[in-house]
Amino acid sequence: MEVISLIKSVMGCMKTLADLIEENIERRDSLAVGLISMKNNLQILIDVEGRFKRKQLQLAPGMQLQLQELAFDIDDFIQALWVPGPCRSFFLAAVGLDSCPQLIQLIGDFKDRIKSLIEELPKSFEPMPRPTGGTSTLASPPSSTRAPISYAQEVDLVGIQAPKMEIKELLSPHVEPNRGRLSVISIIGCSGSGKTALARTLYEDDAVTKDFHYKAWVVASDHIPAGILNKILEEVIPTSLIGRISQALQRFLNMILRVVRLSPAPWSTSKAVQHFRKDKRYLVFVDDVERVTPWKDISNAFRGNVMDSRIILSTIVPSVARARSCGRPGSYMYTMKGLDEENSRRLFRAKFWQDDAYSAEDEFDLRDNDVDIITKKCDGLPMALISTAKYLRQKGPDPTIKDFKQVSQELRDCLACRETSSEDFSAFAEMRRALVEPYENLKHGEKECLLYVSILSHGHQTTTNSLVRRLIAEGLLPRDDDVAKDQQLIVGDVRECLRKLMDHSMIEPVPIRNYTNVAKRCRVHSIMLEFTIKIAVSRNFTSLIHEDKALHSRTGKVRRLTVQSSSLVRGTTRPEGMDLSVLRSLAIFNSRILDFEECKLVRILDLEGCTGLTKEVLGNICGLLLLRFLSLRNSDTKELPENVKELQCLETLDTRGTVVEKLPVEVIMLPRIAYLFGKFELTNVDNKNRDKVAKFFSEKRSQLHTLGGISVHKTPCLEIVVDVVQHATKLKKVKVWYKEAPSSTVPATSIPEPIPGDRNLVHTGLESTLKKRSIDSDPSMDLDSVSVDFNGVPNAFLDFLKTGGTISAIKLRQGLGSLPKPAELKQVSNLKKLHLFSTGRKSEELSELQHLHCLQYLKLAEDVDGLWNHVFHVKAGGFESLVWLCFQSSKLPPILIDEGAMNLLGSLELLCPVLRGVSGITHLSNLSELILHRYATDDTVKGWKKFVEGHINRPYVEKKHA
Repeated sequence: MEVISLIKSVMGCMKTLADLIEENIERRDSLAVGLISMKNNLQILIDVEGRFKRKQLQLAPGMQLQLQELAFDIDDFIQALWVPGPCRSFFLAAVGLDSCPQLIQLIGDFKDRIKSLIEELPKSFEPMPRPTGGTSTLASPPSSTRAPISYAQEVDLVGIQAPKMEIKELLSPHVEPNRGRLSVISIIGCSGSGKTALARTLYEDDAVTKDFHYKAWVVASDHIPAGILNKILEEVIPTSLIGRISQALQRFLNMILRVVRLSPAPWSTSKAVQHFRKDKRYLVFVDDVERVTPWKDISNAFRGNVMDSRIILSTIVPSVARARSCGRPGSYMYTMKGLDEENSRRLFRAKFWQDDAYSAEDEFDLRDNDVDIITKKCDGLPMALISTAKYLRQKGPDPTIKDFKQVSQELRDCLACRETSSEDFSAFAEMRRALVEPYENLKHGEKECLLYVSILSHGHQTTTNSLVRRLIAEGLLPRDDDVAKDQQLIVGDVRECLRKLMDHSMIEPVPIRNYTNVAKRCRVHSIMLEFTIKIAVSRNFTSLIHEDKALHSRTGKVRRLTVQSSSLVRGTTRPEGMDLSVLRSLAIFNSRILDFEECKLVRILDLEGCTGLTKEVLGNICGLLLLRFLSLRNSDTKELPENVKELQCLETLDTRGTVVEKLPVEVIMLPRIAYLFGKFELTNVDNKNRDKVAKFFSEKRSQLHTLGGISVHKTPCLEIVVDVVQHATKLKKVKVWYKEAPSSTVPATSIPEPIPGDRNLVHTGLESTLKKRSIDSDPSMDLDSVSVDFNGVPNAFLDFLKTGGTISAIKLRQGLGSLPKPAELKQVSNLKKLHLFSTGRKSEELSELQHLHCLQYLKLAEDVDGLWNHVFHVKAGGFESLVWLCFQSSKLPPILIDEGAMNLLGSLELLCPVLRGVSGITHLSNLSELILHRYATDDTVKGWKKFVEGHINRPYVEKKHA
């Protein structure tokens, strides 16, 4: 959170506390007046900062840190005074104690600090930095004002041959089955990944360009968007020698015309159409594309060309590539990959000795184990390998293992150092410009989001949804001052912030998918992580303990802490000088659990994958009364203590991947609980609590957004879920499951008769309530997602698919019955995602789902052999909105795709050990990837790659990631 926004948030808490003191404490005047005085002084700070900001001045980093620590200290002071409770939401812990004099003294100390900062503030401003590169500038300086670019020769490049050959095949005039159109090949990757080097090797290779009549090279970032087409026209050169000589003469004549001021006017689109001859092949390279350039003008300039011309563009922005490629038959998106271990070593060694005058006999043999100390940090990024090799070479020609370790440890300083012209860090000047300067162009909320991901360990993946919930719980999100937003708008803001960071390759989606900008998981590239950790620690934004090293700011207390594979923190053991008394956020990866006795102010606690979570430890955790986010996912937690129901501030509880089966029903009535994940059976469901639940939800006091994994195999639990679905106004996602299968056996393919008792409520209670909720006219009652695991309970829930209303996602496991008729399916207007597992329906029946015209994501899974022997036939116009289709079974059904079917499909997943042919796959004009079963053999993968060679897009073929 920006420091000024943080101060404003603290001021709001101070006013609340002052009001409570006014009502509840003797000698209230001194305390309340003191707090109000503090609040007024803080407002003076804000006003002063605002005046200087309007003059294009910003706070110096040192003053920002002082203000941040002041705001945190005041907030910690306020939070320590109260504990959550049902009365007025808070109950002062100081009531009735003799601590008033001490409190007044603390308030006086804060007032003195504020007054001192007010005096220093006018002298603590500096000019705002000018935007540098990225998308924040309207136009970069003309190329004529820049130094000439020196491109690497192909002989000096490592690991370039495989990607070069892949793209070279796409340029052949004999590969494309549908001839006569312009197509686009996009090369995507983060800065320093080798995009430009790859494109340039293609441009300079006569063997590649010989099949084209003309070629051109343009750097998009050197020109305003409207000038790119003109530059392409200027740079077009013939690929033949005679053509180049002729053009050189023409350019000499143009130069003379410019001298006598007879230069022709810039090209218009209509003139460009005449210039690009329709009977010639053009190969145009547009490098460093950062924004949506006037693609329509460029495309129109080639509209008369029928010779399979190609445009190759390189960009760090995936959405830019998708905007130019998706929906254009014959287009292709290639994502740069990091160098493998052997090529990383080769490049590092080559650059270490590149400028050396020593003979080969004198060269020091750089051992693999030593080199790997650095290459693992670089994560296969070519620019990082080159920079670190040059930096190590500055230490001499005979580096020791100590030198390698020192360079690895200094990498963060090298990246974060602003004075890259200094002798020490000059090797990283180019890398810093490419990777780090975009950080300076981020907005404050975006910077905080990026820094927050520094809590993730190297190579660690986190789900995007979990990251969103943590950022919200932390209060780290883009915000409009003085504008109140509901939870859904806040979630949207955070998701948009993460999308921007991913779209500029600062955060990587996992796995990378070219057909969509939606990512379920994300990670931070090791190099960007090194930078964010350095900045975060220097700002006291977070602290890190990794193995035997502790990184934390010496100028402030530890507010956020990440522990990675370390024994330095366990029980009451702490690194020297590390005070955890004001700890707010704690994430532990592969480490021992610490003693939480002193960490009373913790709000965020992520213990995913941890061990040692005994009943006593969990009891202490549930004593952290300010806790907002608690993740025990994939830990060894066996049961939750009863006092979990006392966490009045809790917003998120996640026990997925644990053996926890019981949850006190009081938890779903916590005043702030919004996200609940796991597989629970509710306990304490007596008549008294049953009435409390009904009253709590009917009064619309619940903040519940996601109710995940509640067992409904008993009537009281099902009745509670029905109450929640019926009355929780903010509820968007519901996931329920049956713990036990029925004792009677019913064939999987039969439609069951209604049965007496609890299970008849599946139809009469749950389904009818879900239907009613989905068609409620009140927008606040919109329900987005429903997931039901019947676990063998007889039902007829497939008929639920014809339900209209607001539901956009449905997951059914062993949902039985008959599918709605095609006419009924066509009436469904909002369903975007559908996952059907073990429905007992034959493949030809499931193909009727193609009438769901709004469906975008479909997964079909079946564990009964013999049901998918019939043809899954998709006819013209079928699945008109589908972008992702997945089949999962022991054997793939025969698939027949007619021309005109699934025109938007970008990804096809065939997760079946036994595969059959897919007839008509060439009709999928937008297909960009084909994913096979994770255990598919290499021969199988090669066979499918060969199979799709004739496809207009050459879809990427790979195995499913684990």
